[in-house]
Amino acid sequence: MKKIIYTLFIALGLFACQNSQENESNKEQEAVKVEESKSYAAYGEEINSDGIVSYEEFASMLNENDTVAVKLSGEIDKTCKVKGCWMKVNVEGEENPMHITFKDYGFFVPKEGMENKAAIFEGIAFVDTISVEMLQHYAEDEGLSEEEIAAIIEPEVVVTFEASGVLIEDSRK
Repeated sequence: MKKIIYTLFIALGLFACQNSQENESNKEQEAVKVEESKSYAAYGEEINSDGIVSYEEFASMLNENDTVAVKLSGEIDKTCKVKGCWMKVNVEGEENPMHITFKDYGFFVPKEGMENKAAIFEGIAFVDTISVEMLQHYAEDEGLSEEEIAAIIEPEVVVTFEASGVLIEDSRK
């Protein structure tokens, strides 16, 4: 009788562990499905979400070359309020938002409502010096006050990204 009870307990224990593993596996599959079901609005050239490079890998590539063709992702901080002709994106690993412009001024992103949305962007990146005049222009596009614009008196050396295509999380779904 004792043997039957022990066998029963062991069988129940194994069955419970197996169900637990199956549940975890199902949860992982659900998470993947949720990620796959994320919908994006596309701007510019057609791109997809494959081949996104980490910021660390990107920084390493940029240390080795003046210009790098790459695909990155991040969260939109703000977009140009005048035309949607640029956006600033918080990229994991980067201290300040990355300034993204669009190839040949050939496309624009929405001017409003893009903050905190996920973005994937593909194009070329390079280190550039942004003139005071251009920084003031960007500040004007951003809607900063005249005092804030006048306070910009030094050029900035930054990583510039010219995107050929952009995907922005579409929450209308």
